[in-house]
Amino acid sequence: MICSCTMTDEHYEVEVHFNERSPWENAIGSRLWYKVQYLSDDGAIEEVYIPEFLDHFTLVIPKGLPCIVAAFPLGQYAPLGISVHPDLSDCPIRDGRISLGLSSKNGDVAARLLEYHKQFAEFFSQMDVELLSDTIWQETQGRPWAVDWGNLYYDLQFSDDGIRPMKMNRYYAVTVPDAAGGYWICDHRGLPITSARDGGGPLCVDLPVGEYVFLNPVCNEYLISVTVSPDAECTYSRIPVSRYLYWTPSL
Repeated sequence: MICSCTMTDEHYEVEVHFNERSPWENAIGSRLWYKVQYLSDDGAIEEVYIPEFLDHFTLVIPKGLPCIVAAFPLGQYAPLGISVHPDLSDCPIRDGRISLGLSSKNGDVAARLLEYHKQFAEFFSQMDVELLSDTIWQETQGRPWAVDWGNLYYDLQFSDDGIRPMKMNRYYAVTVPDAAGGYWICDHRGLPITSARDGGGPLCVDLPVGEYVFLNPVCNEYLISVTVSPDAECTYSRIPVSRYLYWTPSL
């Protein structure tokens, strides 16, 4: 399904499709619903819920604002995203219409830009966010979730040398005891699949500072959430599967 962008005097209309979906969907063999956030009037962040059966949807964005969209599977996990400014980038066109697709490459960047847009609205409004996303992807070798965003924001605003070399968060060894046996898949695409022995046992993985959630397709009881803090403290918790996988928000 292609995406369309219709311009008016005050807004442009964008149809968004999925270039990819959450890695959990292949693991469990079914679709997930998404919470979508995007920039709207006066730079406000709007939210819409996309049910699992939809492959595309339409957003209306004020002219002059970049198209920054973050789609969170199950409402809160590692997002897919779009980061492009129609005034600064050559958007792909199909059948005379702009085509924009959600991807994990742009997910973390879009979510961070939305998080700090109010604070840096004027700065971000003139930024080539597509170039920023491409640079982060190249500099991190496909690991945008490992970026030290505090340093990155500082370099974007004040550094004469730009954002190269990109500063990355340090990795720490994390052990979760007594995980169910089988393969555990992270919500962030690109992190290695880890496993616990048959019958259950410790789950060991190296993670940078941040928040991560792991799903085991044969464990019907819980997800594992892991938080790694800058001071090397690692905490984990179990999230009941039924709390999210079998609930769809009212649309």
